[in-house]
Amino acid sequence: MTIKIAIENIPPKDIDYLIESILPALLKKAADTNVFITESADSALITLCTILSESRVFTCLQNI
Repeated sequence: MTIKIAIENIPPKDIDYLIESILPALLKKAADTNVFITESADSALITLCTILSESRVFTCLQNI
């Protein structure tokens, strides 16, 4: 939940530099068995994908 709030309040140009470390962690948490953690990670991923461009997110996913 903290990451989602940070993503919403940090300017997109600054998030662009952080996506390389945020995205893999969120994807790992989205596959967790705990429903609360999974829903929080999914929500943060959705927020991240709406703020950044599709090409930037896709490029980061290719590098994982």
